[in-house]
Amino acid sequence: MSDHIEILLIGKTGHGKSQLGNFLLQDQNAFVVSSNPDSETHLTEKKTVGNVKIIDSPGLLDSKHRDNEHYKQMITSIKCLTKLNGILIVVNSQEK
Repeated sequence: MSDHIEILLIGKTGHGKSQLGNFLLQDQNAFVVSSNPDSETHLTEKKTVGNVKIIDSPGLLDSKHRDNEHYKQMITSIKCLTKLNGILIVVNSQEK
């Protein structure tokens, strides 16, 4: 039995999924972060530090209307996970 942890990050574009992933991994360069309102994450990415694997997904409600493309790609990527321990839904509490 594996002792690693896998956490999937899901949320709207620009709500801080990649930034949260960097924080959880304690690596500010693990995932690309931008203040640009357009999505920086186009494919589901997995990064591991120690026994923690963070899965950063493309944003939902993408400004370029690529949700169906993102959903298909995310599902394919998630099916390959060996042990998903949790899903964090990232919400920007400052959004109006």
